[in-house]
Amino acid sequence: MDTGALKLLYTNVSQIISKHSALAEATGENFNVFQILGLESAEVRTHSAFLCELLNSKGSHGQGDRYLRLFADRFSIEDFHTPSSTIEVEKYIGGITSDYENGGRIDILIKDKDNRQILIENKIYASDQEKQLLRYHRFDPHARLIYLTLNGLPPPERSTGNTLSKDHVLSLSYKDDIIGWLDACLKESVSKPLIRETITQYITLVRNLTGQIENQRMSSDIRMFIANNPELLDSMEACTKELQALKLETQALFVSKMHARFISGEIMRTDDVSIIAKWDEDSDGVHFGYQAIQHGKNISANPDLATIVATLKTIDGNFHFHDFWLGWINPEPFKYRKRFIQMASSDLVALYQDESLLNTFVDKIVLQEKIIRDRLLASIQSFKLPTQKISNSE
Repeated sequence: MDTGALKLLYTNVSQIISKHSALAEATGENFNVFQILGLESAEVRTHSAFLCELLNSKGSHGQGDRYLRLFADRFSIEDFHTPSSTIEVEKYIGGITSDYENGGRIDILIKDKDNRQILIENKIYASDQEKQLLRYHRFDPHARLIYLTLNGLPPPERSTGNTLSKDHVLSLSYKDDIIGWLDACLKESVSKPLIRETITQYITLVRNLTGQIENQRMSSDIRMFIANNPELLDSMEACTKELQALKLETQALFVSKMHARFISGEIMRTDDVSIIAKWDEDSDGVHFGYQAIQHGKNISANPDLATIVATLKTIDGNFHFHDFWLGWINPEPFKYRKRFIQMASSDLVALYQDESLLNTFVDKIVLQEKIIRDRLLASIQSFKLPTQKISNSE
């Protein structure tokens, strides 16, 4: 590898980053109210709520159906009377039936005067529920059903019940589709500074969530430097490849140490019901939590276990409840469902260089779980777990 080329690359890109970082600090571009309040990945409180307000023809923005019309036009939603529309977040459509084919809560529901509906399922990091989209389609087979994710992935068969086709569901992404729509909203809001700046901050948040460089001018300058210096491509590609390899190797070390240090398995047993602890990493990021198991079946959704669910929420309000979890939580380094590989590159390199630092990093997660586990056991030691077998448990 040409060390001279690497030095040139490092010097010039560092200068570009420094210039734009100083500019961002001087202009206040780093100030983002969504990030300050820790609302980056809150699906209902942040993303559904913000989108709903913009799409609301009677919203506080005072722009009528302007943003909804842009949305309908951009995504070819025809014959929808936007001026008469009403909108709801978390629309309850009945209890979920035993066959999972009816009921639930629709993230965003928009309806016009002719009862035409737009149904939006908003997925930031949450996993799909059993036959979730199929239930919403059955609620209104004629509605425009939208499946919104960070990167526009199609819905899994678990959600469609292996029944709905692409014609039934419109898959949209925050990364391209929503940012494109928001850019159009910005152009319509030039004379409305408060609305304009709020939308700009939200776009910055979405760019961050979808792994895009927030400062587009800096991105443009870096691309221009690359285009004007093709002789550096081999060096850049080599560095990118080795950095990725370093991150993956550090991730493997982290996983190995977590398996060695985290005490998984049964922590409490009453009759034939066990409370187990486990950790994992998936689309919900690095997390740990507790499940109830009876005769090899997960019965965490059993209403008789609501006391344990409530206890976990009391211990830490960040615990999430799910059909297969009494509660799960992202430990401190992975708040907001962050995955290990999503940590800052500088942090990953530091963990790679110093094994003692990595050991300390893992030990802090293990200690956090131990403190929660001890408090949980102290709170429920006299709690009577159900002994009956739950027939519909998985």
